[in-house]
Amino acid sequence: MISASAIIGVVIGALAGGKFIQYGRRKTLIYFNILSAASLILTQFLNLASICSGRLIFGFCCGVL
Repeated sequence: MISASAIIGVVIGALAGGKFIQYGRRKTLIYFNILSAASLILTQFLNLASICSGRLIFGFCCGVL
């Protein structure tokens, strides 16, 4: 379930990435790197829901980038 949430995030991020890139590649890189760092902090909690949501957000950031 934890691995699947990351894959789902990558798929959603890859599909939605074009909308973010049109605002500028540099801004997109900066914002999504900050968001991915925040999602990695979220995965440090020992709760299944927070780990899965953090991995989903991190996967979304990876899909966009």
